[in-house]
Parts: sequence; C-alpha cells; structure tokens
Amino acid sequence: MRLLKVSLFGMIALFCSTLTFAQERTISGVVRDASDKTAVIGANIVVKGTSNGTITNFDGAFTLLVPEGKTALLITYVGYKPQEVEIGTESEVEVFMEIDAEELQEVVVTAFGVKQEKKALNYAVQEVNAAELVQSKQSNMVNALQGKVAGVQITSGGGMPGASSQIMIRGANSLTGDNQPLFVIDGIPIDNSSQNGGVNRAADINPNDIESMTVLKGPAAAALYGMDGANGAIIITTKSGKAGETQVTFSSSVDIDKVGRLPEQQKKYSQGSLGLANDETMMMWGPLLRPDEKTYNNPENFYQTAAAFTNSATISGGTENTTAYASINNLTQDGVVPMTGYDKTSILLKGTFKLRDNLRVGASANYINSTNIRGALNYSGGFARNVMLWPSTKDITHYKEANGEKVWALPSLVTDTEAGPQFDNKLWVLDHNPVEEQNNRLIVNTNLNWQPFESLNISYRLGRDEYTNKYERKMAYSTVGYFQGGMDRVMSMSSITTSTITASFNKTFNQSFTLSALVGNNVEMYESYGAIQEGRGLLNKDLISINNMEEVFSKQSTRKRNRVGVFGDVKLDYKGVAYVNVTGRNDWSSTMPVNNRSFFYPAVSGGIVFGELLPENNILSYGKLHVSYAQVGKDAPIQKLYPTLTPYLGANGGFVNYHTAGNPNLKPERTESREIGIDMAFLDGRLRVEGAVYNQVSHDQIITARISPVTGYIIQTFNSGTIDNSGWELMIDADIIKKADFTWNSTLNLSQSKSTLEELPSFVSEYVIAQAQVMGNTAYGSSFVGETVFGVTGTDYARTPDGQMIIGENGYPVVDTQRKNIGDRMPDLIAGWTNSFTYKNFGLSFLFDCSLGGDVLNANSYHMITYGQDKMLENYRDATIVFDGVVPVTDEAGNTTYKKNEKEVVMDYDYYRDNYQQVGTNFVEDVNWLRLRYVTFSYRLPNSLLDKWKIKDVEFSATGRNLLLFTNYSGGDPEVNSTGSSTAGAGTMGIDYFGVPPTKGFTFGVNAKF
Repeated sequence: MRLLKVSLFGMIALFCSTLTFAQERTISGVVRDASDKTAVIGANIVVKGTSNGTITNFDGAFTLLVPEGKTALLITYVGYKPQEVEIGTESEVEVFMEIDAEELQEVVVTAFGVKQEKKALNYAVQEVNAAELVQSKQSNMVNALQGKVAGVQITSGGGMPGASSQIMIRGANSLTGDNQPLFVIDGIPIDNSSQNGGVNRAADINPNDIESMTVLKGPAAAALYGMDGANGAIIITTKSGKAGETQVTFSSSVDIDKVGRLPEQQKKYSQGSLGLANDETMMMWGPLLRPDEKTYNNPENFYQTAAAFTNSATISGGTENTTAYASINNLTQDGVVPMTGYDKTSILLKGTFKLRDNLRVGASANYINSTNIRGALNYSGGFARNVMLWPSTKDITHYKEANGEKVWALPSLVTDTEAGPQFDNKLWVLDHNPVEEQNNRLIVNTNLNWQPFESLNISYRLGRDEYTNKYERKMAYSTVGYFQGGMDRVMSMSSITTSTITASFNKTFNQSFTLSALVGNNVEMYESYGAIQEGRGLLNKDLISINNMEEVFSKQSTRKRNRVGVFGDVKLDYKGVAYVNVTGRNDWSSTMPVNNRSFFYPAVSGGIVFGELLPENNILSYGKLHVSYAQVGKDAPIQKLYPTLTPYLGANGGFVNYHTAGNPNLKPERTESREIGIDMAFLDGRLRVEGAVYNQVSHDQIITARISPVTGYIIQTFNSGTIDNSGWELMIDADIIKKADFTWNSTLNLSQSKSTLEELPSFVSEYVIAQAQVMGNTAYGSSFVGETVFGVTGTDYARTPDGQMIIGENGYPVVDTQRKNIGDRMPDLIAGWTNSFTYKNFGLSFLFDCSLGGDVLNANSYHMITYGQDKMLENYRDATIVFDGVVPVTDEAGNTTYKKNEKEVVMDYDYYRDNYQQVGTNFVEDVNWLRLRYVTFSYRLPNSLLDKWKIKDVEFSATGRNLLLFTNYSGGDPEVNSTGSSTAGAGTMGIDYFGVPPTKGFTFGVNAKF
C-alpha cells in the first residue's frame, strides 16, 4: 500500500507540473500531404523552444497559442519527415509534409517493450491499433479482438454480465497446461489466469486505455519471454501523454442488450410420463396438449432486456521533459438474466520524466475494482438448465406468492426436509441465493531507461500485479440440494512481481552491417493465498449468515513459485535486405526438481527482403520471406514433486492426500516450432498480404493419469505424450479507396490449426483432459492417440466394415459400447472480414466472422430429450420408422452376411432412453456459422461548428452487435464455451451445456475531445 501511495502522489504531482503554458498570440493553419494534398490528421505541432503544442484535427487544421518572441513551429508525424516552419508574425500558415521512406516502415512493439521495424522481424506478428480495437464498442478487451487477427481464436463465455472468453493463438500445445497466451502491459507480464467460473482476468483492462496491441503468434516470436511465452504473447501499449497542450477527452455510451438465439422447445405434448398426464414429474412426456391447456414460453419470458452504461474521461499533456496521462472508466451493466449485474471502475495514472538527456524514468498505476452479482457458480455451462427444462405448462415467472412464499413446481412432493425429484425455479434462486464476487486489482509499473552511449541502452522495469477476490454464495432454506440452507465464502489473493533488466546494443559497421544485441535478466515471484468457509444448516431459517450455521468448515492454502531467467538476442542486418537472428534463454523454476530446475532453449530465424533485390516496379512495393526455428519450455504446476497433504473441507483441522503420488523426476515440457512466412505489399502499399505456415511439436507433456494401485497411490503426474500442432494463417489488407474525402479499407483474416495427440504412455488408452461428462457416457476434452486434442469421445452405432448401420432383430440400431473419438471441436477454418469506410464526416465499419467445420456437442438436446422438451420430439416422438441399415444373418458355419432391414418400429420413450441417448454421435453436429459481429456508424461534427465552442472533436456513434447469425446448428448459438476460460488443455469450446447465449444489441455513444 505504501508503494501505491508513493506512486499515486508522485504521478499526480508530476502530472500537475506539466499543465501550465504561456500564451501571447494565436496562429491557425492546416497540414497536408505534399503528394496528394490530403489532410494529415493527428500531426504534432509544437512552438519551438516551448512546451506549447497541439495536434491537427480531421481536416488537418490546428490552432495554437504562440508566446511572444517565438517564430518557428516544429511539425512531426509518423511516416513523414519532420519540418521546422518559420512563421514570423503570420497568423495563418499552410504546411506540406513529405513522406519519409525510412520512417514509413511499420514499427511494432515486441518482447520487453522493444520497438522494432516489422520488416526486421523473422516471425509472424500482427498489430491492432486503438481505433480498430474500439470499433466493436466492446467493454471487454479480449472480446474486442474477435476476428481481428489471423490465427487467434476467441470463444465467448456467454451472455452473463462480466463473462469473459477463452483465447488461443495457433491451437493447443499442452494437454493439461494453460494454452492461453501471455499478456504484457507496458513491458510487465500480468496475471491472465481464470477463477470462480471462468473469468479471464485480462478482461479487467480498459480497452479505451490501449494505444496499440501486438500479437506475437509463435514460440519464436515470444522466445525471450521463456515459458510464459510458449503459447504466444499479446503485447499491450497503453496511452501516454504527449508534448503539447493539455488534452481532455470524454466518452459516454449506453448499451441495450437482449439474449441471443435460444434452443427451441416442443409445443405439442403436456406434462407427464409414458404418455400419461402426471403433475408429480418435471417431465413433458405426457399426452398431447389439450386445446384449452395453457403453455408458456419460459426461456423467452425468463430473460430480460438489459442496459449498460459506460463513462470514461482522460486528461493528458506534457512538455519536452515530462508527460502525464490519467484516465477513469466506469461500466455499470445489468444482465439479461434478471437480478444480475456487473460494475467495474478502472483508474490509470501514468507519467514519464526526463532526468537528463540520456536518462528517463516512468511509472504507472492501474487500479481496477469490480463487483459482479450473478446467480451461478460459473458464468456459462449449466446455468440455464433449470430454465430450459422447466415444464412449459408452468409459468416460470410465477416463482413466489404475493406474501413471498415459495412456489414449487411439484408442491405435493415437498416435506420439511426435502423437495423430492424436482429442481428450483431459477428466478427464485436468483432472488434468494445471490452469488456476489468482488475484485480489487492493482497493476504497478516503474521503469528506468539510461543511454550512456549512443549505441548502448540500459533499461530496468519493476512491476507488480496483485488482486484480491472475494466470493460469496448464499443458499436459502428450502433450496433444492441444500434444503436446510447454507453459505460459501471464498477469499483469494494473488500477486506476480517481476523484475527485468536489459542492455541493448546497436551499431552499424561499414555502412552495410548493423549489429543489434540484447541481454537481460528476469525474476518472477508468484504467490497466492486462498481461504474457504463452508456453512451448512441454518439455525434460523430467515437469516443467511456464516454465524447462523449448524456446521462451519474452513480451510486455507498457500501456493508459491519463483522463476529466474537470463536471455540474449543477437541480430545481424545486412543493408536492410537480409536478417539473421539468434536467441537463447535459460530458466530456473522452483516447481521443478533440483536436477531439472535449469533448462535452456534457443531460437534462430532469418529473413530476406526480396523486394529490394528486384527491379523497381509499380506493382510489388515490398516483399519478404522469413523462416524460424524455436524451442521453448514449460515448468510443472505447483506442488507436483512430492505427495502433499491438502486441508479437508469436511473436517476442520483434517488433511487428505487424495492418493496422489509425487514425482521428483519431472522434466519441463518442450515445444519445438518451425515457421515459414511471407509478407508482401503491392501498389505502393495499398494492398498488403501476410501469410505463414507452422508446425509445433510439444514433447514430454506433463500429464496426470492413473497408476497401479500397488504403489499405494491412484494418480501421478509424469512426463509423457506428444502433441503435433500444424496450421496456416493469412491476412489480406487493402486500401481499396483512398481519397481526401472518401476511404475504404478492407481486411480479411483466415486461419486453420490442427492439434493431434501423437503419443501417450502404453498404459493410457484414452487421456481425459477435462474431466467432464455433461451427458451420458460422452466426454469432452478427451483424446486418443492419433486423434485431435479437441476431441469428443463416446459411443456410436455398430457398423459393418463398409460403414452401414447394423440393426438388431428387434428393428432398432445396435449400439457399439466401445468408446472412440466422435468429434473434433476445432474448426476447419476461421475467418474474419473487417471493412471500414469514411466519407467526409461519416464513418461506417463492420465485421463478419465465421467458423467452418467445427463439431459442437449438443448436450442441451440430450437433457431436453430426457425431460421431453426437445423440439425434434414434435415430429419424431412415437413416429414409426424403418431404420436404414442391415441385419446380420449368421449361417450354421458361422459365416455372417447382411440383409436390408425392413422391420418397422416405434420411436417411443423407451427407444429414446435405451437407444438414442446411449449413442454420443447423435449429439455431435458438424457446424458452420457466419455472424455479423458488429456494424458501427459514426458522425463527426464539422470543425466550423466546433471551433465556436473551443472543442477539438465530437463523434457520435451507433453500433449493432450480433445482429445476424446464419448457421446449420440445431441448437441455440453455436459459439459456446461451457466453462468459460477456466478449463486448461483443450478447454470447453464447442460444448453446449445450458449456457447463457451471447447477447445481441445496440450501443449508442458520444466521444468528445477538448
């Protein structure tokens, strides 16, 4: 806390010191491109010898105060040659800027915040700027990346307020580890872990604070980050103050959301079982609905229209020696699920100070506070089960009487101690059993940059990311499953402290060779603490408090991990045409055994700018071919080396070891990556193409599996297993129209990735990555050798060698009980197509993204059939059918032949229960979908109007999200992720298990700059 106070007060003082400026007279002007006379938007204008400055508006115009005695302006803009313009005593000036061919080379932020020309990189990277990031008006930074980067797959965690998403770059490299990328903010790695139902903590970052985002796609790109960068890295640079006059911005928006596509229910049959009416069952297997029998559309009636309000303000400024930036952002969101909501406030303070010409220091502090009221243990999977299975003859909105008494679906089954075979009305649960989660997070960053010589730069960064999470779930008296009531309380604290020092050297020899070298040391300390209280049995049934319980159990746990790394990077550049890069890193991790604690991994890459070797032409303006090879390691999870005793929640003071053996011989996981790519630009850069193909092989997977019980244990963690991950990605970006008053930019991102399990230990036939069977004997997150890592395993019908379905003598298909891989949840192709138009003061942008060929496990349908609710039962319940297949015939000699099935049977309740639901393939669908992710229309007020009010810019916008969805999926929204981002390994994308669907809606906003 002392560090926070020092940082905050220091930056406030620094910020305030930059905001005083002298003024005498006013000068106005316009800045244009010298070649086509178009306006240069955002050019930086400073009065020479002062800190007075401004930037040009969307017409290239500016107005500036000039102190007495000052007669020159300094004008700069990325991609143009700097200019010094003498103004004498003039009050108006027109400036034409010339393009700087060298400066125009795209610069990206790479490992440890190092800025490099993109053409000097020998691996695939892709950048998303601030304007692109906020086009969709998403309050969640992770979701805002959807469809924007080739090779990046983002799967929504559903429509609950505060829900996040799972993000993967180039598929999966680990069976049990986290396959999500590393997030780095201003050079400091942050915690991106998931907790309490799948919240991706990267969602805490305010998108409006982001200046740019660079996606490092493979191990070669993120090699310097070591084991944290094994799955790629997302490098975020936040906004900073700039030299010139103080700028103030304000933005405000309102969102109106509705629930998206829902699974359909049957509207033909009534409550009951076996075709008979029965009001003591939740099932809808009763007789045909009577003409006078009332039914309710409970799923539609359950959800509500919700509103969210976002307000944000920033102030920034600076001089030649200091800069300061401050922002505050608040999101207040109601959920489409009644009685849920999310509130988040983010404050960022950031400043820099030049102590000497060669010495600069900086600091930032980002505080985030959020409160989430939700009615479930998690954000997605299973939440809506009670909604979708609630009998349609019962009104779900009638969950309590006028006097507050609970309304039961099956009141005749209720006693003083139990409710029988029924479940609670979800609205009653939301009203009486609130789940509240509070997060407080602080990300602090201090940095020092010293350049003792022109060719040598030394940088030091010290950062800390810490958060406290408090979670509370109440269970009122008469809650099904907790009839006597109860309460759960969880508090967790986590922190990551990183210290990084680097020294970089850059020198050109013989005007042909440029040598760049970087060496550094990185120290990371991770610590977490958790405490759980579990109370059961209310002493007073009207008071839910941990102090009002018959029994209270508690446990605490602490986890620590330390890592140390040293690294080096050497790059040789020959005339900006050929590049060779060698990287090496050695890590030490406290989670590894002493003998294997140190592990080294190298990377080497090369590239040639072949466009420089071709004759000058008007078609190909740039071309580069690059190849890379890299290794990267991953350490073991915490506490896997030795048997551990874990506090047992059911007995205060007791411990249990869960029959888990330790392994003091663990080795790090190893991933070898090979990549070849090509970058090209045509027609003076108007058309850009970037493509890459890659192969990543991960050896010595750290997995947990069953072992022989004669050891005294049941499971153990050990090294075994190999994953082969191959794919390609393509980005095509075109400035189709580029005129002074009309522009059209179009970007297409395409990618494919396939991750295959190539090896398992001999005693493991099927590896269950995510232990979750959401239906019958079908499991997701399971895989066999030679099959996809993103598998679904289960049963199929018995078939002949040529694939025909085998029919039994009873006329029904025969079930093959042998489990096998029955689905691949990874799509065959992922695409995103973004278009942006501007016409004078108007703007229009939209994004279509699609997924082709990925399988979805429709667990909703399985359970809805169990309860007689599935839409298909309208046409196929009690229907007669002759199944298309063959009947085996065995002669006296034991030879089997097949004859065509001709027996007619009835698809009744017994068929669905005993046959149809026993076959996993009946619930796996090969799904394609195309979605209009967003469309945004904007309008900027003309400068002639704003100048009167001394306002620099005002923009109004309207955005529609998820307005169109085209799919062959029989269920609800096919973009599903059953447990959010919390499941490791292959995760739970493509598992449809009663999650809250993604929402659709509109956002109306205004942005103003002063």
